[in-house]
Amino acid sequence: MSDAFLFRTDNNFSSILRFVDIPSIFFDYKNTNIEIQFYDFQNKFLKKDIIHPLKKNNELLIDKHYLNGAETYGHFFIFHNIKNFDDRKISFSNRCYVGYSKNNNNFSFVHGNTFVKAKNLNDGSMISDFSHISLLKNYKYALQENFSKVDCLEIFICNPTSHRLKISINGKKNNLARNCDKVFRFNEVKKIEILSNCTNLRPVVFTYKDEFFDAHHG
Repeated sequence: MSDAFLFRTDNNFSSILRFVDIPSIFFDYKNTNIEIQFYDFQNKFLKKDIIHPLKKNNELLIDKHYLNGAETYGHFFIFHNIKNFDDRKISFSNRCYVGYSKNNNNFSFVHGNTFVKAKNLNDGSMISDFSHISLLKNYKYALQENFSKVDCLEIFICNPTSHRLKISINGKKNNLARNCDKVFRFNEVKKIEILSNCTNLRPVVFTYKDEFFDAHHG
């Protein structure tokens, strides 16, 4: 299973992915590889990469050069592939760490937060829609932070479903197309409250103060 991990190559940002070889470490499989699928914020496919051979600890820099000059933001999925799979009944998710750097400064890291897609180890088939939706906007998520001391902030929300979502942020209505991402920017705000018809809409938050920024989950 994979989260939809946020990447950024916009506005002089770069991203870095750090992950471990779970099948080798925990299940003693050999000759494994990683498949990473990249999509922009409109869910447009950008790139697929197969990483092999793997070390126990691995790192991948995601910048505009890696994405063939694309200066954008979006999401990616990470799946483990196992050769000579022996039909053991196992399931796992790599809750990787992704770091974000602006102007080549130090990276600020967050981990994955919501299951979005899964890949069958036997036949490669995909399933999604682990998050539930309703007809009404009856799921409320309040970010657990007071933002009154920061200059501005951005919240990145990924639609983890194959359905169009209805959301309101601090009372302002928005829609979010299926499997798409959207960034919302705020100045001089104390609290953020998200109302939607979907569970698990936990955003990635970027806060800015003077020359510094921090990335974290709300």
